[in-house]
Amino acid sequence: MIEQLPSLPLLALALAIVVFASTLQASVGMGFGMVAAPLLALIDPLLSPVPIMMVGIVVAVWGAWRERGNIAGAEIVAGVGGRVIGSSLAFLLLLVFSDESSFYLLFGGLTLVAVLLTALGKPVAFTLANHWALSTLSGLMGTITSVGAPPMAILYRGQRPDKVRPTLNALFFTGCVVGLTSLGLAGRLAAIHLVLSAIILPGVLAGIWLARYFRTDSASRLSAVMLTVSGAAAAVLILKGLNVFS
Repeated sequence: MIEQLPSLPLLALALAIVVFASTLQASVGMGFGMVAAPLLALIDPLLSPVPIMMVGIVVAVWGAWRERGNIAGAEIVAGVGGRVIGSSLAFLLLLVFSDESSFYLLFGGLTLVAVLLTALGKPVAFTLANHWALSTLSGLMGTITSVGAPPMAILYRGQRPDKVRPTLNALFFTGCVVGLTSLGLAGRLAAIHLVLSAIILPGVLAGIWLARYFRTDSASRLSAVMLTVSGAAAAVLILKGLNVFS
């Protein structure tokens, strides 16, 4: 198993990326998966999405527990239901896109969708039907790429921030658990993912600690960087899937 690990320089680079992505998540409220997932996938497919989901559970639990009194429990039910449906669809897609090239295309394409939704998506009515629909899309995207936040961010625009943060983190937690279950059923979980998760976990903790030094105006600049980096990484993943670099 050890010989399958990425080289030490690549692991160091992955750790640095996770530190930045975690800082962004703790400062802005989203962005961990959007930044870390495509960049780590470029470094080594073993690093994403499974390890991102595993350490993402830590990020989500920390954010949800910190403001647990403001979690909207009724919305969690719709969110979990939609994510189960979306993860089931993702499971079927993963059976079809089983080779490396097609997976890169799927991964890059969905990441690009996430970037566009974040940058251009307009608020939608906060209804139960929309909650189920966007939670389903979130489950589909989150299971394949670990980037499931953008559809939910569109739904929750305009809602009270003190409710949005813990509720989205709670949904992020359930999404990671449901997504990992689907990936396991699709045969995409291995022991090495636990090793890689343990390696990058300190980067998550460091990012949470560093976030205290970023003010709100700094967070807006970080958000612009997030979209730029994620979009570029998604484009490279798509080109890899098309075998442009072969």
